[in-house]
Amino acid sequence: MKRFNSDFRSLLEGFSLETLEDHPHPTYAVSPALRLIYLNPAWFRFARDNAGEPAISNHFGIGTPLCAAIAEPLREFYTNAYKRALQTGEVWHHDYECSSADVYRRYHQTAYPFHNRSGLLVINSLVKEQPHRPAGRPPWPPDQDRYTGPYGLILQCCHCRRVQRTAEPELWDWVPAWVERMPFNTTGGLCPVCYEYYWKHRARTG
Repeated sequence: MKRFNSDFRSLLEGFSLETLEDHPHPTYAVSPALRLIYLNPAWFRFARDNAGEPAISNHFGIGTPLCAAIAEPLREFYTNAYKRALQTGEVWHHDYECSSADVYRRYHQTAYPFHNRSGLLVINSLVKEQPHRPAGRPPWPPDQDRYTGPYGLILQCCHCRRVQRTAEPELWDWVPAWVERMPFNTTGGLCPVCYEYYWKHRARTG
């Protein structure tokens, strides 16, 4: 599968393509229009190891708008951050969670603007990985009655992957079975803690 445009190497002033290719975690680049122009091998390994293939290869190849790969509640946040980095030429940093059903993972993302605002190089680096701790994130069974809302939808946080209780909407639970495989009637949102992190806190700190 094609992993970068023919002119991608010319954008890499100060970066080595070989280094990006060897980076163990997903790395990609986008054009000024925020379309994918580079995907390193780790992008596909991560998708394969987390049940994302063949969908990732089939739907998110070179030329795809990056926003198509971002859940809607987070789409505006990332789009605005990337556009700001392109406009200012300043490197952007961000920490986020990307856990599996069994393992807690936190990543650090760095978006480097290319010369003359010709795109962004986005490098994701794993900074923490450990088994989930039941004391802090107790697992709950996949109970449709507990989590299905009045419109027949299950609301899962797009960041921490917790699920909202229907009868007690202020409570969000860790349901490992639905992290591994979401039910067909799942929709995405943000729990109150992640909303604070992505919108209120980030709005204050820039």
